[in-house]
Amino acid sequence: MKHPIRTQAGDLTYHHDATRLSRGPIGLPMDQTPALQGAAKAHISCDVNVDDLAYWNDPRGTRDLTMEPSFVNFIQEADGKKRRRQYLTFEPDTGGWNNVRMSMEIVFVFAAATGRTLVLPPDQPLYLLKADVKKKQRGFADFFAMDHPNLSATVEVITTEEFLRRESGDKDGMFYLEDVDVMEKVHKVKEHCERRAKSSISCEFLWEYYHSLDNALVAPISADSHCIVFDDDEDGDGNGSVGKDVGIGTKEDLIKDFCTHRTRFYYTGKYRDVDLLHFATQHRETRLMEHFYNLVYFTNPVLDNYYKRFVRDALRYKDEIFCAAGKVIMALQRDAGGDGHYSSFHIRRGDLQYKRVHISAEEWVNNTQSIFEKDETLYIATDERNKTFFEPFHKKSASQKIRFLDDYFEEAGLAEIDPNYFGMLDTIIASQGRAFVGTYYSTFSGYINRMRGYNGLSMKDSYYGFLPKYSTMHYWSKSLWANEYPAGWVGIDGDERGNDQTFAF
Repeated sequence: MKHPIRTQAGDLTYHHDATRLSRGPIGLPMDQTPALQGAAKAHISCDVNVDDLAYWNDPRGTRDLTMEPSFVNFIQEADGKKRRRQYLTFEPDTGGWNNVRMSMEIVFVFAAATGRTLVLPPDQPLYLLKADVKKKQRGFADFFAMDHPNLSATVEVITTEEFLRRESGDKDGMFYLEDVDVMEKVHKVKEHCERRAKSSISCEFLWEYYHSLDNALVAPISADSHCIVFDDDEDGDGNGSVGKDVGIGTKEDLIKDFCTHRTRFYYTGKYRDVDLLHFATQHRETRLMEHFYNLVYFTNPVLDNYYKRFVRDALRYKDEIFCAAGKVIMALQRDAGGDGHYSSFHIRRGDLQYKRVHISAEEWVNNTQSIFEKDETLYIATDERNKTFFEPFHKKSASQKIRFLDDYFEEAGLAEIDPNYFGMLDTIIASQGRAFVGTYYSTFSGYINRMRGYNGLSMKDSYYGFLPKYSTMHYWSKSLWANEYPAGWVGIDGDERGNDQTFAF
């Protein structure tokens, strides 16, 4: 897959056949991707053509659209089997946006696999997403296309308000409580809540309600110490969580390799039977700080790839965000001149706790200059507001143009969009660079690399500015949450599990 240029018509386009679905050098021949039959690359609703930013398929392949949940609970009735009504609830992660997104992806995959109705938490203040003074509370629907058929056809998603109306409004509800004081507090936070325990609309009222229900359980899963295994042949120990070895064989070896030191959680027993399963992800001991494909494992590779495609095709930012990013990219390509190539950085300068990757601007320049072409335009996604930090970039090569999102504020009409989108715009713009250099340990940089992978770009053009991790992305290196790696996107349109022996990446 080659890189974008700007045509005379002002549209974003590529030097390749946009109708192809194989996704460049990391993809598979169409005769090896039965899941893509009936699929097409998506259209992005925008006043200019930015469709080549769409890495997802819409419609999805026919097989994906007709796939039933793999581990659903059924009730046998006189007229046949009926899906049992069960729910999955969760708390947003308390970290930065990409940590929130990561835990959300895990919960959505779990709901999709089990057929549970997913209840979105109320809108609430999200860490570092408070740029819009008129609306401090935010929900996932503010950023993701929650109502799109790619998602709704696979997972039933409802709001907290709808859930409470369905199940707690009267004594016939599954989760009715007679405690008037408790239910009054819960209904006060059904639309939005605050993370302060002493607030009159504290989110804790809702979490405590979930915890108090007789027919509900908290999933005892921590990304640090557990892996979730979905296996048709494994019933576990009857309690839903097993850590035993069940023999030596190909499947067992693969599970061991995936889980390493972590205890296995099988969706069986009481956790499969309970009416409401809750992910208490705001608590350290049950936090889901991990990439979904590093935590959730399907022993059937056909299913494993199906759920990876589900995340790619259904859990993506709204068209409005891609539209704005596309306009910046067009202007950036114009500034780059020639064939419109640019390369990109993500330089994290904020509250990332791993101080050893907080290197100086001089180190960023010295560590990476061999990557870039002499006159290449460099786009820098960053949370550093003091632009004097970047003076060494300007001094090193006067022929290299340095650009930031701020440089296109007026031209791309960024004043007209939600300012909380700006970090997401940076992600998309940086993902389109010829080469990309990120900040190790940053899940923001990690998501840029995943977007690059979804677009079919080779990881051989992805680097880290921190020298000990400089070429990490050039290898099939599993390192859990610290960086994303190709297992999340390579070969997922086929029916075989990806690995570095069979796929280019």
